[in-house]
Amino acid sequence: MAKSLLYSLQSSHCCASRSLIVVSREGGFITQNCTSCDKPRAIRPEHIPSALYTLCSIPMLVKVVNKNYAYTCQRCTNIHMIYQLVPAWEEYFKYNGFAIPNLDNYSF
Repeated sequence: MAKSLLYSLQSSHCCASRSLIVVSREGGFITQNCTSCDKPRAIRPEHIPSALYTLCSIPMLVKVVNKNYAYTCQRCTNIHMIYQLVPAWEEYFKYNGFAIPNLDNYSF
């Protein structure tokens, strides 16, 4: 399945550039990475762009499902995990370590 290039609604803090949403770790953890300097940053649900669910013709909501972000349909409750839609970080960026905030509270 081809992955989509999904850009954050917020510019990067480091370079004020577009940020590409990528899978950052196994288990579906996603980050937004600066397209100028490659620096990863945590992403919040309000920074994930909306998506239209074509089967129901309505916008999908961004929710947390099993500790990962997902698009969910309000009408049919269909779920699309965002980490399955976007590329892995190494497809577009050099290594730039990212520590998960509150790692002790996160389970993979």
